[in-house]
Amino acid sequence: MKTVIVKFLICSIAGLLTGILIGCTVMSALISYRIDSYHEKIVSLENVIEESEIKYKKLKESLEELDKDKFIVKDILVYLIYDDIEEDTFDKIEFEKHIKTQYKNVLGKEVNSLDLELLVEVVDRDVFIIEKDQYRLRVDRILLSDVFKIWVTVKMI
Repeated sequence: MKTVIVKFLICSIAGLLTGILIGCTVMSALISYRIDSYHEKIVSLENVIEESEIKYKKLKESLEELDKDKFIVKDILVYLIYDDIEEDTFDKIEFEKHIKTQYKNVLGKEVNSLDLELLVEVVDRDVFIIEKDQYRLRVDRILLSDVFKIWVTVKMI
C-alpha cells in the first residue's frame, strides 16, 4: 500500500514539474515573439525619425537657397525587388536605410540639375553585406520628380 502511495506522489510531482516546464516554455516563446515584434517596430521608427531629420534639414537648406518657383526633390522612396531570396523585414529596413543614405544628397536639389546616369551609378552593382550574407544591388528604374523613386533588385551573391 505504501509503495502505491509513494508511486502516486512521485507521478504527481513529476506531472506537476512537467506542467510547470511546459508552461514556462510556452510563456517564454510568447514573450520572445512579442519582444521581437517590438524590436522590429523600434528599429523601423528609428529609421523613420532619422530619415525625417535628414529630409527636414535638406529641405530647409534648399528652401532658403532656391526660389519658390523651382522644382526640388522633397522625398526619397525605395522599392525593393527580391531576386530568388526570401524577404526579411530587418534586412528590408537595412537595404532601404543604405540606399536612402547613398541618395541623401539628392534631397533639396533642383530636379533639373540632377543627372540620371550618375544617380543610377550610385547604387547600381553595389555589394551590400548584412551579417555574413552578401547581396548585389541593381537599379532597375528611377523616377525623378518632387519624390525621387528608385526600384532596386536585391540578389544574394
